[in-house]
Amino acid sequence: MRTFVGALAVVVMAMTWPGPPANATGSVTPRQPVPGPTTTTTSGTTTSGTTTSGTTTSSTTTSTTPTSGTGTSGTSPTPTPTSAPVTTVSVPSAVLGTVPPANPAANCAPSWAQLSTAAGALELIDYCRAQQGVGPLVLPSNFGRLTVPEQMLVIIDLERVNRGEAPVAGLTRPLDRQAQRAAAAGIDPAIGFGDIWEGGPNSTAEADYGWMYDDGYGGTNVDCTTPTSQRCWGHRDIILADNIPGAMVAGAGFKNGLSHGSSYAFGVAGYAPGPRLVFSWAGELRYFQVPPGAEPLGPEHSYQRVPASS
Repeated sequence: MRTFVGALAVVVMAMTWPGPPANATGSVTPRQPVPGPTTTTTSGTTTSGTTTSGTTTSSTTTSTTPTSGTGTSGTSPTPTPTSAPVTTVSVPSAVLGTVPPANPAANCAPSWAQLSTAAGALELIDYCRAQQGVGPLVLPSNFGRLTVPEQMLVIIDLERVNRGEAPVAGLTRPLDRQAQRAAAAGIDPAIGFGDIWEGGPNSTAEADYGWMYDDGYGGTNVDCTTPTSQRCWGHRDIILADNIPGAMVAGAGFKNGLSHGSSYAFGVAGYAPGPRLVFSWAGELRYFQVPPGAEPLGPEHSYQRVPASS
């Protein structure tokens, strides 16, 4: 069980993953990091695809065809659907840092006090990225105005693009509805290629930390029961998966006020002409001072964690 300052939080994660992803090929343009904006937080306890400490649980599901539902929840109005930007996507010939099928040697040990706020979680993410040779995560200027599902897409795409991988094109309404139902039920969305769920984070940034940097043996991944289990780093493998031909689309859902607090669900699938995007990565690019790309760690980058709390 993880105890934050002023609150008790339980982290639970689950995932569905048909198989290990492969690396990509192509080219990207490096960029220099720019200051990111202040982010908003969401209250609640944290649960995600995989967890270990405390009274955590996990589950897996099988893929199903998306069906209709109630849509995603968040803080901003639903955007007008746009055509899916599924033209040419630049794919790198060499990726940055550690990407599937390779995994980090160990979890990036957290500071529980630092994870209690979105700003602190982002600082911890930058620290963990630096250990893998990846520069800071720079958010768009409108990040605080996005819904939680939109924030999930942006952060996950930044984790991909900053390592030289192609972004997920965007969110579709049918997949969002399926992910929203999964978030309300506290289960994997069973969207298609890979699905992840987390319950209890205080922010989208903390959900990303659990999926990406605390997913190995001894971390918050309850499916990772031994150091050699294929389920270790499963959430990270899904986020950084790069073995789907063509563009990828996703569904994301968020629900607060459950028994474990907040609930985050995300799933990816291959793009098939038909569903339009209700939120796209291409449309979000205008909110970055510099277009995101591969983000190598530079000598000007330095990250300091606060001491771990008991």
